Amino acid sequence: MTPRYDSLRNHNIDRDESIREYARQHPDYAHQEIARYFGLSRSRITQILGASKVKKTKKEKEEK
Repeated sequence: MTPRYDSLRNHNIDRDESIREYARQHPDYAHQEIARYFGLSRSRITQILGASKVKKTKKEKEEK
């Protein structure tokens, strides 16, 4: 019997990859803008992108 969370885990993996791809395609977007697009919190986006070394913060965006 498979755990009932397997499908949710797979969904999250797909979602996380979509977020990483979106961040790569929009390097000038701040985490807050990406969060708004995906309907997640800014801190969750930071966690996801931090795990993949794709980092964007408002401060970095303003420095460019």
